[in-house]
Amino acid sequence: MAKKKQIELTIEEKLQNALVPKEEQPYKIPNNWCWTRLENIAEWGSGGTPSRKRKEYYNGNIPWIKTGELNNGYIFNSEEKITELGLKNSSAKLYPINTVIIAMYGATIGKVGILSIEATTNQACACAIVNKNILFKYVFHYLIYQKEAFINKSKGGAQPNLSQEIIKKHEIPLPPINEQQRIVNRIESLFTKLDKAKNLIENTMAKYEKIELLKKAILAKAFRGELGTNNPDEESAENLLKEILAEK
Repeated sequence: MAKKKQIELTIEEKLQNALVPKEEQPYKIPNNWCWTRLENIAEWGSGGTPSRKRKEYYNGNIPWIKTGELNNGYIFNSEEKITELGLKNSSAKLYPINTVIIAMYGATIGKVGILSIEATTNQACACAIVNKNILFKYVFHYLIYQKEAFINKSKGGAQPNLSQEIIKKHEIPLPPINEQQRIVNRIESLFTKLDKAKNLIENTMAKYEKIELLKKAILAKAFRGELGTNNPDEESAENLLKEILAEK
């Protein structure tokens, strides 16, 4: 029997499928933003662990990242390294610089990192190669902001567990590219000031907690379009999403 011919969707149909239905949208965003899902703005993958029984798979020169090394910042090195043989004979994959990583299991669930080196990861890491039309730092900061939401969505017994499928179906508000850059710049400027303040104060837990609460408040405003002034004349987010979908 001949295979059924696959129906090719138009860009408009792809866009409609990529947008989050109004009833599922977590909160109101500016008119020139749109809600989509993480699966539409990045290529997602995971890693693997070469057999510990094979010594020739370890102590090589390929960085191999575990979730305990995710620190909500850049990753410059790894505690362990694997060999070409270990990479070839496992489900580990080599990810490029600027890949965004989120921890899926256990005590580190929801921790995030950005690769500043080419590296592999274990299977507890979900890795996003962010679409070239999206700022990877925008995705990075949004994932940090969504840590509690991911924990609430996690499944498992004694320890919470996420799956790639849960992460990929998670909603993300998508502003125009210029607005993404403005948001990233504003977040990083404010966070730098808060970190300087943290370094200046003495070991006072109440002050540290206040700074962390301020960071959460900044992220909440940033991803609702409330951090500074929006430019209504910017390219619409739906046009940006159309461009992304056209490349798939």
